[in-house]
Amino acid sequence: MPALTEAERSQLSQRVKSLSEILQPARERGPELEVAIGSMFAVMNVFTGDDAKLKLQVAGWCEALGDYPLFAIRKAAKWAVIGREKLPSVSAFIDDVRLAMGGNVMERHRLLQKLTQQKVG
Repeated sequence: MPALTEAERSQLSQRVKSLSEILQPARERGPELEVAIGSMFAVMNVFTGDDAKLKLQVAGWCEALGDYPLFAIRKAAKWAVIGREKLPSVSAFIDDVRLAMGGNVMERHRLLQKLTQQKVG
């Protein structure tokens, strides 16, 4: 790996921090995940008149999606609302979330973190 100057390390650290915030698991974002899933359910007319059932469905989806970043969940929800006639299964939705994240984004994040921990050259 190339040696970094102190200025380069500082810039890289700031970028890694920003990326870390974007990639933060949705379960750590408070009620934002529940709102995103609830909104998708509302637009796709999932409500059957049973509030308890709806709350359990939203909670189940939130549990399954909690490890993924909220930006990717929101993007996949938008795709579902625009491109599907009915709500996808949780597994199909997770496939869309992974696609929305892009290839190897978490690996790139780890590599950038390692680079910031290098000694100044």
